[in-house]
Amino acid sequence: MKTIYLLFSFTFFATLFVGCSKQGDTSDVEVKFIPYFGNQELKLDSFYVLKSGDSIYQFRADVLKLFISNLQVVNEANVATKIADLNLYNLRAILPATALTIKTTLPIGHYQSIAFNFGLNDSLNNLMPNTFSSEHPMSTQQGMYWPMQKYRFMVFEGFVYDKNKVELNSIAYHTGVNSYREIMQTLHFHVEKDQTTNIQIKIDFEKIFTQPGNAIDPTKEVFSHSTSASQLDLNTKIMDNLVKGVSASFN
Repeated sequence: MKTIYLLFSFTFFATLFVGCSKQGDTSDVEVKFIPYFGNQELKLDSFYVLKSGDSIYQFRADVLKLFISNLQVVNEANVATKIADLNLYNLRAILPATALTIKTTLPIGHYQSIAFNFGLNDSLNNLMPNTFSSEHPMSTQQGMYWPMQKYRFMVFEGFVYDKNKVELNSIAYHTGVNSYREIMQTLHFHVEKDQTTNIQIKIDFEKIFTQPGNAIDPTKEVFSHSTSASQLDLNTKIMDNLVKGVSASFN
């Protein structure tokens, strides 16, 4: 797996807390967001088997952009340390890499959870893209702002094929408005002196279509721009399912 460091991201390094260890005692930490489709790492323009009910399709992703905000960890004293305010995960822009890697330092000690959000909170969502420099995740140049509905929190586009790779239809999921999700994962890990702690956050995009009890038909529920009640309902299904596809681990 290839990775790339901090493209389209503004990272604000963690505030050090005395309670974790003696003041100034820190060590390196890397947090990687890794896209998957089922049990395979997701790569744009590659084909993946997609099972929907009794049907078997092939799926190819073409665009993946996702705002990941307010990344933080919580130590055993329930003290939260912010790692990054905002990142735009743009898979096309970081090719041939697949993982967004955020590097920071944290106080040595034990931690019990990691938290982050998909999308932008109301304060950020009300900001105008022309107020940011071009490299900022929320700038006009990133293509995530839509005047009718403010920011798109995720853009996920691709193509659905039959099992013989004959194209059936495209999908375009542009979620915003009601798509902000707060995520917390229980994760007990220890930051040790002179060692790099590696945290992996897996995001399984297949779950968008296959979550039990909330599945999405990739040949019928194919389009959302957050502009109607039915599209907002589809937004809810998309993002609720994607949250269920998140898991965290460390080494």
